[in-house]
Amino acid sequence: MKKRQRAACTIAGCDRAVAARGLCNAHYKRWRHGGAVVAAPLRTRHKCTITGCGRWVHGDGLCQSHLMRWHKYGNPTATPLHDSPGSVKGRVCHIEGCGRPVAGRGFCAAHLARSKIMPDRLYEPMRQACGALLAFLREAMQTESDDCLYCPAGDRGKYIKVTIAGRQRYAHNVICEWEHGKPPAKRRHAAHNCGNKGCLNRRHLRWATPKENEADKERHGTKARGERNGHAKLTEAAARSILSDKRSLREIADQHGVSIATVWCIKRRINWKHID
Repeated sequence: MKKRQRAACTIAGCDRAVAARGLCNAHYKRWRHGGAVVAAPLRTRHKCTITGCGRWVHGDGLCQSHLMRWHKYGNPTATPLHDSPGSVKGRVCHIEGCGRPVAGRGFCAAHLARSKIMPDRLYEPMRQACGALLAFLREAMQTESDDCLYCPAGDRGKYIKVTIAGRQRYAHNVICEWEHGKPPAKRRHAAHNCGNKGCLNRRHLRWATPKENEADKERHGTKARGERNGHAKLTEAAARSILSDKRSLREIADQHGVSIATVWCIKRRINWKHID
């Protein structure tokens, strides 16, 4: 069955197909809004001025694609970054010598951030880690001591962060990777055999599963539970008092300034289950 040929618009000089009432879509809309369908000629659409393009003009004589390149690179015929060799999705950053996986627009995460914040320095070499801290980490790799090794500029009770090749990482993860290679699986932690999270001695670090790491915290007594948890609303003495209190949940909750749900969870040994 042949497709029915649509008639042309009844307005002289218009060769568009009829949409309604003998008028094309453009003239029909003009009639609906003002009633005068031939008051002024319809705007003529032009093609992009770039040779061989063929797309409709979006602005300044250019199609949307070439207009965006003109605003971004100052040249409408510039090759877009996502079409450059080696920067297709799943490939590496198109910046020469980078080698990191693409995060967006043909850039890795570090170069993508730099393209937004300081595009004039996009092709400059990425800043390496702080000289003093990086030098300390290299010295830590040469130590033969079994004592805990702490960064002089850091807090012994906190993890130290270092920026390497534009990426911020934990220093103990870097040391563990230098000593034992990359983690054998995705979900692996750089566990401390000594139990001191600020320690950077390569001999005290190993790759461990999350379960093994939690077992280490239990053994070293560093697990953030009870009063050591930053979200704790009660002391250990108050939790013990609630556990042995025989009054109603409402009375206990009002006395300690907590919710009934908190008291119920303690009574059911859901929270504070490590106390006797």
